[in-house]
Amino acid sequence: MYEINESEFDAYVAAIAAYRALTERTTYVMLQRNKHALKATIAACSNVERMGGSFRLLDQQTLGVTLTNELLNWLAAGTLYIENNASSIRSQFGEGSDELRRFWNANSRASQFEGFRFAEALRDYAQH
Repeated sequence: MYEINESEFDAYVAAIAAYRALTERTTYVMLQRNKHALKATIAACSNVERMGGSFRLLDQQTLGVTLTNELLNWLAAGTLYIENNASSIRSQFGEGSDELRRFWNANSRASQFEGFRFAEALRDYAQH
């Protein structure tokens, strides 16, 4: 059995606290809930498609609206999460801080990926 020393223990506790500070935020929980709701709705739509849309009492228009709603909820929650983290970093470290600069640089690097840009464009299109 491997025993850790006090400084290793403190490092683990600090890492866990940093992780919890991000994952227990209300905006993160909301983002996760919206992701799961979107995945469930996509699965429902896939089932309808697999069956050729032949469910007797299914209103396919309502299902389409539900899918759009879940997608927009997820996209909006993602934006809220990014903005909330920026605000938190800004209040903790200041507007001109290295932490905030690194946060926005990471966000900028994410924008290099097609999926990220597509999600942003889709959100902007749907909200306007």
